[in-house]
Amino acid sequence: MKRIRWSFLLLIVMIFAIPLNTFAGDAEYHNEKMRQVLFGEMDSYYKKLEKGSKQKQYIEDLQYASYLCVDFFNGAKKGQIALEALSDIGVPDLPANTTDSFEKNGINYTASGYTHRAYTHKGWDYDYSKDGLDGDKANWKSRKVILQNTVKTIFDGENSKIGFLAKIKEFFGFKDKNKSLDPRYNSLAAVIYYVHILGDQIDADENEEGFTAVPFVMMNGKGEVCIVDEFEKHFSILFNSQIDSAEYKILIMEMDKYKVKAEKLYDITDTPGGLADSNNFDEYRSCEEEFIKMLSDRVPKLLQNEDFFNSIFEVSIE
Repeated sequence: MKRIRWSFLLLIVMIFAIPLNTFAGDAEYHNEKMRQVLFGEMDSYYKKLEKGSKQKQYIEDLQYASYLCVDFFNGAKKGQIALEALSDIGVPDLPANTTDSFEKNGINYTASGYTHRAYTHKGWDYDYSKDGLDGDKANWKSRKVILQNTVKTIFDGENSKIGFLAKIKEFFGFKDKNKSLDPRYNSLAAVIYYVHILGDQIDADENEEGFTAVPFVMMNGKGEVCIVDEFEKHFSILFNSQIDSAEYKILIMEMDKYKVKAEKLYDITDTPGGLADSNNFDEYRSCEEEFIKMLSDRVPKLLQNEDFFNSIFEVSIE
């Protein structure tokens, strides 16, 4: 009997010893999903890169930026590691540290693995400030800039590095008016963001009607945007020079196919029980899984046709 009590107590201690961020989703799970959508489902490009190579470091920097943007909270130690890695490659406008809160223009805040979604998962262009100070306690504006500027720094290459004269001007408060963000960089950052959000939804154990995140598809007026529509919007910017190509048209056609299927499962008038029915939810989640696999097949081919991308990451795609 004593052994049973001690085993139970040990279990309780182990549960409370688990860091809150563990419940935010495994970091490597999200990193792998991002790499698959950018470089291919088998993730062979990243795995074959030599440790310490510029390309491997850049991919890891994108992963760090995505983490700081979407999933950093509770002052997790990984946050400082990520911040220092981005500082090392010259990403501008980074937070001073990972300990300051919104009130000090920082990005740190307190939440649980589930509740943190309310502050970063509602959409790339969502205005968290309209939910009040508490609604924007993650400081979304600053988080978004981290990912945008990381993309810009990596793909602008040498041109993004601040020269000596520019540093002097910046020190005295003179900003370069031409430092606008290339729309493609913003859209690539948004794609990375939505891959993360979709990964969270795929990883959910059950339907969560209260899931405080942008939905996969929009139904019954819930939410302002949906993941599929957001992907389509940003792909039209990212691949603007390819919108008349067969590969791009197939991508959009495939996205629309999954959208129609998911909307039907979501709507209780078409599918009795909707997502509250476990069988319907399993099919819905399978639809999300198939969708991200489709992106991993189609998107890397289109990215390789974009000079800004393949000048840094030249991937051989069959």
